[in-house]
Amino acid sequence: MTRKKALLIFAAALILICAVLWFISHRTSLRFNDWTVLGSSAEEIKAKYGSFDREYGSTKGYFIGDDDSPVMPSHQPQYYWIKFDNNGTAKEVYVQTLPGG
Repeated sequence: MTRKKALLIFAAALILICAVLWFISHRTSLRFNDWTVLGSSAEEIKAKYGSFDREYGSTKGYFIGDDDSPVMPSHQPQYYWIKFDNNGTAKEVYVQTLPGG
C-alpha cells in the first residue's frame, strides 16, 4: 500500500469518526450540543446560544421549528427543552411542543 493510499484511508476514517461524534453529541437537536448543555448553568447556555424563547420555572426552551415530519406531522411548534435541577445545573434535554400542547 502506498503512502498516499494510507493517508487517504486515514483521512476518510478520521472524517467518519468526527461525523459520528458530532451526530452523537447533537442527538436531541442538530442545533444544540447536548454534551455542552448538560451540566451547564442557564447563564452559560445563554452565553453560547442566546436568550431562551420560553421559560417555565426550572425548564427553559429554544424554538427549533414546527413539526413537519414526513410521517404524521403535527405542525406544532417544537422546542429544545432544558430542565435544571435545584442548583441551576442542566440535567435533562428533550424536544417537545409547548406544555399542555
